[in-house]
Amino acid sequence: MTTTPVFDDAARARNLTCWSCLAACVLWAATACAPLAATRAVTSAPLAEAARPAGDEGARRALVIGNADYPGASLQNPVNDARAVEDALRATGFSVTRHTNLRNKREFRDAVGAFVDGLADGDTALVFYAGHGIEMKGDNYLLPVDFNAHNEDDAVDEGYRVQTLLDRLSNRSRATNIVILDACRNDPFSRRWSRGATSRGFKSVDVSAPGTFIAFSTGPGETAADAGGGANSPFTQALVQHMATPGLDITDVMRRVRSDVLASTSQRQTPWSRESLGPEGFRFNTAASAPPAVKCPAGTTWDGSACAAEAVRCPAGSRWNGSACEGERVASLPKAPPPPPAPAPRRAGETRVEPKTGATWVWMPPGSFRYGCEPQDTQCDDDEKPGRRESVDGFWMLQTEVTDDAWRACERAGACAPRSCAYGRLGAGREPAVCAEQPQAQDFCRWLGGRLPTAVEWEYAAKSGGSRVYPWGDAPPDATRANCDGFGDRFERLAPVGSFPAGDSAWGLKDMSGNVWEWTASWYDNDKIEIRGGGWYNDPPYLRAGIRRRVAPGARNVGYGFRCAQ
Repeated sequence: MTTTPVFDDAARARNLTCWSCLAACVLWAATACAPLAATRAVTSAPLAEAARPAGDEGARRALVIGNADYPGASLQNPVNDARAVEDALRATGFSVTRHTNLRNKREFRDAVGAFVDGLADGDTALVFYAGHGIEMKGDNYLLPVDFNAHNEDDAVDEGYRVQTLLDRLSNRSRATNIVILDACRNDPFSRRWSRGATSRGFKSVDVSAPGTFIAFSTGPGETAADAGGGANSPFTQALVQHMATPGLDITDVMRRVRSDVLASTSQRQTPWSRESLGPEGFRFNTAASAPPAVKCPAGTTWDGSACAAEAVRCPAGSRWNGSACEGERVASLPKAPPPPPAPAPRRAGETRVEPKTGATWVWMPPGSFRYGCEPQDTQCDDDEKPGRRESVDGFWMLQTEVTDDAWRACERAGACAPRSCAYGRLGAGREPAVCAEQPQAQDFCRWLGGRLPTAVEWEYAAKSGGSRVYPWGDAPPDATRANCDGFGDRFERLAPVGSFPAGDSAWGLKDMSGNVWEWTASWYDNDKIEIRGGGWYNDPPYLRAGIRRRVAPGARNVGYGFRCAQ
């Protein structure tokens, strides 16, 4: 509601203050100040630009996870919390990867692995988690939504260990790592195996790795509220509000969050944090806070030319009362510039050139699809059944497998190590780069500013987000669609990438079936990585989009290649 305060001379002398601004216009006192919404637009429009790191601080990257759909123990707000934090982080210059309802430890590991693999030295990495979490056997664990442990040993096996996350993040130089856990929500799980157990919170965590900040929504051994009377938990609601404050260090953000949460929970929930940041600290919004107010003497006649860069600070939600200020000239806030036009949404199959190698990135739009066995597919393996719906955020994927030429460019840049085949020979020129171990493939993708795709992302891209047995549709392979065994095609072994345009996916990806199996970022089990797509030596059934195989991450095979995602 807009109010119109009346100022006497003393009040006018106290409140008529001016601050430096760009190109403010001079108006008579009867002219109203710009509305509050317009003032906010001026502040928020450059927010992401102001928050962008400078120099060697690196990029800002975030992984946001919201788990809510626990059978028999569902939570109201984690998905909303994840979305709210994602929006707040994007506004402060972060690129964000968001996951909701990770089903098991493997999906946790895949999400964290893909995120960490995309980080470079000097990047700022932030991980936010909302959902159930418990302490077991002296360690803290984040719980997937299919968590179904019946004793503490099972709980340790099924949960994702917080210390593992911290260890993965800290394995970089010049890094800032921020972990924010809105967990410890009232959990029913431990009651299954511990007589008389009530809900368990997290234990205290020692932060030893330099450049680390970890925040918890509540104190050690306590539980956190899920609902705060709105769409978000009390902790997340306070967090997203104070993250946006210009120039506020993260430790001060947490002090304000703590104060707000204590007030909103009647002192029942006390957020806490630990940190080993350097003297420079960390600021979400690096825009400078408002400069100190300059007092304007009462009765001063404003000189338009002298005050061209001055503005009156208007009380929040107020307009100046013209009659009280009659006879005075005041500088007004500049009119908010119109917001830039929203970028056109990206189209499925949109392309851009990768500058280091000349390869082509192709846009995979966000969506959901059936992961695993398609109803019309009669050849599904047991590990593809049953199919399930998966949601995928938008991402870029290389149009072709990484070529031998591209790999050698990475070697010349010093970012990739030479490869050697366990048997056979390396490819050449436009043939796929084979015989790279999975960690070596990750190194190449990092050099491009990307990562390996997860198995879910790979299959989503192969099926173009639809219901397809093969990347091109449901028709079986033939000599025009893929490089595989059984058709007597013109290639004895590897084919140059893009040699089978009839086998392109609906979104324009090439060779998603045949030629070489492709590494993913996903673990198939405890010690094997999932590979996809089939190779030049396989029969046609191995070219189905849903088929998966497992191999050791150190395998160096003439039939294994990869492509990158971003």
